[in-house]
Amino acid sequence: NRFISRFSRSVATAVTLFGLAGAFTPVLAQTPASKAAFQKVSNGGRLVVNAMEYPWSAIGRLNVAGQAFCSGFLIGNSTVLTAAHCMEAKAEQRWRSPTELHFVAGYQRDTSLIDSPVHHYVLADDYEMSKKADPLKAGADWAVVRLGKPIGGQAGYLGLERVDQSSLEDLLANGAVFLQAG
Repeated sequence: NRFISRFSRSVATAVTLFGLAGAFTPVLAQTPASKAAFQKVSNGGRLVVNAMEYPWSAIGRLNVAGQAFCSGFLIGNSTVLTAAHCMEAKAEQRWRSPTELHFVAGYQRDTSLIDSPVHHYVLADDYEMSKKADPLKAGADWAVVRLGKPIGGQAGYLGLERVDQSSLEDLLANGAVFLQAG
């Protein structure tokens, strides 16, 4: 699929997913409710959210062969960004088949908003399967997953924006709060 190839190349050249410099940040509009939630989190509290409401519904669970799961988030109507290591079948030293993967959006307490099988996926060009996690290679630990059916219209999806160190410092100086979810 040309879309996935073009998208993965632009992601690979533009960003490091894990780490501050060049990190991707989900972009969403702030509402009064989300600003209050961010305030609570910034004061050291945990925030309980309804995973079936946007923007949280865009975060999902990539079920892996009925044996495990990974977090991922919708970045398009039928496109998910997740970790590349989720595609590994380490015991067999092979890559998982897309038929072993299934994405569930808005997952909360054994219920979900909507789901889709995986059609195919593309790994970061420089990701290599290894027996042990290497923090120095974390920037290559990403995969773009193309779903078998579009679900972003119902679950919603998050845009991506490049945030370099200087932009991150500006955002933090102006009161931005970054949340980790999944």
